[in-house]
Amino acid sequence: MSTSSETADIPSRPKKWGMLLSFLLLPLAVILKMGLFFLLIGMLPTLLAYALIRNTKTYAISTVAAFNFAGIFPDLLGICMQSGTPRALTDKLMDLSVWLSVYGAAALGWAIVWLSPSIAMLFFEEIYRSRLRHLEQLQKKLEDEWGPQIKGSE
Repeated sequence: MSTSSETADIPSRPKKWGMLLSFLLLPLAVILKMGLFFLLIGMLPTLLAYALIRNTKTYAISTVAAFNFAGIFPDLLGICMQSGTPRALTDKLMDLSVWLSVYGAAALGWAIVWLSPSIAMLFFEEIYRSRLRHLEQLQKKLEDEWGPQIKGSE
């Protein structure tokens, strides 16, 4: 038989994301009106990144989300400037260039996530090559000044 003190020691998992989402959705629904629907559809690549990557690479989710939001923001602002009417939403939903910019920006975010390690590797390889050349020049200068015995046995 368990006592109440034994059950109190079991940590409960916080539901911070659910609460945060509920606190954000209500004001967003009031402010954006029909734009909230457009925002949810447009941010699908971010939701996909969150579902695929989860906890391992949060920088990837943040990068995709930032690029995705940057692609959706001008059109979302246009919907809000037209008071979030259903007509403004359907105009944006039917425009192919809107979807090209929204999902193209998210694709650019994914490309940055995948290409950044390779670019960083090239950058650091060049730095290390430069340092190696500098050390070889210093070694040659020491050899000229002190003779080849300074190198030691090879």
